Amino acid sequence: MLRTVDVMYDAVDLYDQIDGDLDRIEEFSPEDRGYLILEIENQTGEILSEAMLRANNPEEFIVNLFAPERASDPFIDNMREALWYYARPIVEQNLERQFDIIVNARAYGG
Repeated sequence: MLRTVDVMYDAVDLYDQIDGDLDRIEEFSPEDRGYLILEIENQTGEILSEAMLRANNPEEFIVNLFAPERASDPFIDNMREALWYYARPIVEQNLERQFDIIVNARAYGG
């Protein structure tokens, strides 16, 4: 079952859990880590994009994400949809430009 976003954590409590020793930050539970990451993502909007780019080079990441053999699950499907939604206007412009180049080349004997 998927959880709805209900960020309820206390930064002071987390800090107390590790007795103020940030070297112990790895002791946080996966759930607490998720909340902390979500907070940073909400502040910057860059955590997910940086994580994706560091996992692979951008070409490998995109090709592997959209590969037909890639298993489908809600996370993957949502990521594909979000990337496509963002890229689609640019894709349309690029295709239109390429189409114009081809049509003009044919019209002028190219």
